[in-house]
Amino acid sequence: MSARVRTHNRASASTRTHAHTRTRTHALTRSRARALARTRAHACTSVHVHARLVGWGAASAYNSWTRTFRCARTLKHSNTHMRTRKHISAYRQARTCTMPADT
Repeated sequence: MSARVRTHNRASASTRTHAHTRTRTHALTRSRARALARTRAHACTSVHVHARLVGWGAASAYNSWTRTFRCARTLKHSNTHMRTRKHISAYRQARTCTMPADT
């Protein structure tokens, strides 16, 4: 199997660049697939339940905000991080705005 993977990675220049990254990701996924799946599922469900409770109907936007946490290791250096912070601030603003209206 390893020989086939090596020949495949050597096939094209574009593949050669990401060969190491793909292998690393695959190994990490195989080693802690169960824990990652449990954490991710819990985060998604809790986030959606919280959005439902707050009364923020934009579940799709919240879903995109949640999906950014799948690449937690890359988050620090990517544009996704800034997008996430914008979403978080918007979510906080919406929560503070909707809370007094309920009472």
